[in-house]
Amino acid sequence: MPWGKFDSTKIDIIKTRTILDRDHFGLEKVKDRIIEYLAVLQRSKKIKGPILCLIGPPGV
Repeated sequence: MPWGKFDSTKIDIIKTRTILDRDHFGLEKVKDRIIEYLAVLQRSKKIKGPILCLIGPPGV
């Protein structure tokens, strides 16, 4: 993965929220924060932040 090069793939926020709701029960504040992070990333293209990782079976 080359450093300093970014993927230009458009993030579908609605589809992302649908998948999060389907695969992860509860955790509304966490899911809201993930959506907020992705929306800001999509708008600014210059944000630096942590890598998001979800670990465990769906619903945990």
